[in-house]
Amino acid sequence: MGGLGFRVGVVSFVMFLISFTLVDMLWRGLLGLHLYSKHMGDVTINPRPLPATLFYLIYPLAVSHFVIWPELLDTELPRAARARIVLMESFLFGASMFGLFGLANHALISNWPWMMVGIDFAWGALLTTACAFFACKVVLSIYREQYAQSLIFQQ
Repeated sequence: MGGLGFRVGVVSFVMFLISFTLVDMLWRGLLGLHLYSKHMGDVTINPRPLPATLFYLIYPLAVSHFVIWPELLDTELPRAARARIVLMESFLFGASMFGLFGLANHALISNWPWMMVGIDFAWGALLTTACAFFACKVVLSIYREQYAQSLIFQQ
């Protein structure tokens, strides 16, 4: 994929990365710590920069590659159909990834409650869906003319 197609991919990744990182960090900083301490007692959160940075790069790349890009590349589908597919697939992707995180924590950390597993499922689904939808809206608005003409990958 070259030219405009590559730019579409980069824009979708960057828009998802920025929105996801900002909202997730706000969640973790404002509400997350309260929830963890409420349901798990005295929890010490000491984030390590390298794993956190890797997560905030790899997860948006995965969502962009497996959820957003395929629908943006399919110019045969009407715009509304692409949006519905992105919403559904991003919801499932987010619920799966964050849900697996919660289940793994519940399996490995003795005081990780089921309540937190449910919160992880819900948060992952909602956050991923909202950020993927935002990224698609930005791409579709920036490249509106090319999509309208279905010429995005012929340039």
